[in-house]
Amino acid sequence: MVIGCIVWPTWKRYVSWLAKNAPLAHANLAGPASGEQIAEVERVTGHALPEGVKEVWRLNNGQKQTMIASTVNDAIVCIPTLSFLSTELAISIWREWDKLRRTDAGIDELQRCGSSPEEGVVQPLYTHPGWIPLWSDPTSADFVGVDLAPGPKGQSGQIINFGRDEEEHRRYALRFEDLLQILLEEVESGAWPASERSGSRGEKRPWLGDPKEHFFNALYARWKRHMSPEPPRPREPREVVKEAQAALKAGEAARAGELLAQARSLGMKEGSISWSLTAQVCEAQERWRDAEAAWARTTEVAPKLAKHWEARLANLIFNLHAYDEAEAVAAAALAAHPDSDDFVYERARIAYFRKDYPTASTFYGRYAQLNADDASARGNHAWALGATGNADEAVAEAAAAFDAAGEDEGAVAIEAGFYLYALVKRAEQQDRLARLRALLDAGARTEDWNFDPIIATATARNHPEASWLAKLAAVANGGATLDELAPWPAWAAAATAPS
Repeated sequence: MVIGCIVWPTWKRYVSWLAKNAPLAHANLAGPASGEQIAEVERVTGHALPEGVKEVWRLNNGQKQTMIASTVNDAIVCIPTLSFLSTELAISIWREWDKLRRTDAGIDELQRCGSSPEEGVVQPLYTHPGWIPLWSDPTSADFVGVDLAPGPKGQSGQIINFGRDEEEHRRYALRFEDLLQILLEEVESGAWPASERSGSRGEKRPWLGDPKEHFFNALYARWKRHMSPEPPRPREPREVVKEAQAALKAGEAARAGELLAQARSLGMKEGSISWSLTAQVCEAQERWRDAEAAWARTTEVAPKLAKHWEARLANLIFNLHAYDEAEAVAAAALAAHPDSDDFVYERARIAYFRKDYPTASTFYGRYAQLNADDASARGNHAWALGATGNADEAVAEAAAAFDAAGEDEGAVAIEAGFYLYALVKRAEQQDRLARLRALLDAGARTEDWNFDPIIATATARNHPEASWLAKLAAVANGGATLDELAPWPAWAAAATAPS
């Protein structure tokens, strides 16, 4: 194994510090990477790595156990509050982001979210294939890594931040060896002692650094101290929009609206970000119709971003109660996202609100087919079948929903149990009532569910206890107490019937 001398002394000094001050973190360091493993990083990413990065991997190929956002396993970190990535994990994470760049329908919109306060140093993008992750936040997809595709004023090999929540990219070091020197200075200052943090089950787990601190913040503080003051410059619309987003998040809707107006006066380019923010401001001010107009513009300019359709539908359904409009919007959303079961569900739910039960049955059925293991999906389909008079099919779906509903889905079991009691053949009714009573006696309830169509179907089928079904539904919904059913003979018998 050939070891160079660019970062070797600094890294060995850091490893020695770990051995003395954080022995559990030191014990978690992995052994050396092979030349083939390092070459694979370069082959997959298509970029030649700085020699210093390769030197460290030749000494320690990341951690033996690594805690990252996608596989949280409570492993101790080997960099203060950050996981040290192996060559394999660097490749895996790079590939995940490469897939996003190649396949996500909203990638162009995402790319416009990226920025850099140092003009021309880092490319103002959300993600780039030339950004190779080296250190990772253990619980979110944010990274410190090497930038091999810098801006025109940048330097290949510079160290930057990037990731899901790191939209503003800063150059923290000119070279990897400078980053290691910062690391050494930080730990030798005593700022990052061995410590403990709460694990996923509340137990104490070994850690490196104060769990309330973050090494990202230390890098940012150093960067800010070294930034030379810049002369005042005209405000950019993007900056004002970010202020508007912060104001809205802080509950200052009026201020956010003022900032949006200011950004527009500065020549802001209208897009899904500005229109969706406008819609959210309108909603915060309960200007529901104005919000719909803004959401309409949002879905017009960015039809591939499903979250905007979802927000638009929520406003139409729950704020405006404009079910006919919502039906047209849901159809457009499903046309733009034909593989989305969420919009199949929205079409079913809107048909339910419109009391268009045949259409509701069609789309609840499609949703149940796409989510065959979902008790709630099967229960909704059972309701729609029962509401349209298809009792035998409703019983089959309700039985599947009842069986699939576990102890955490008591409401679904109550709903399915009611459908079964109301719609099964007479010979099975007492057994189904006994099962439903056991759930109700145990305290399970649904809430404000519309059992009326099921009761109508049961009555039309000459259910022998039809006169009690409305009271049973009231108890199931939590609107009446069990005492209301005490005079009912079948209910009394259900308390002792085998289930």
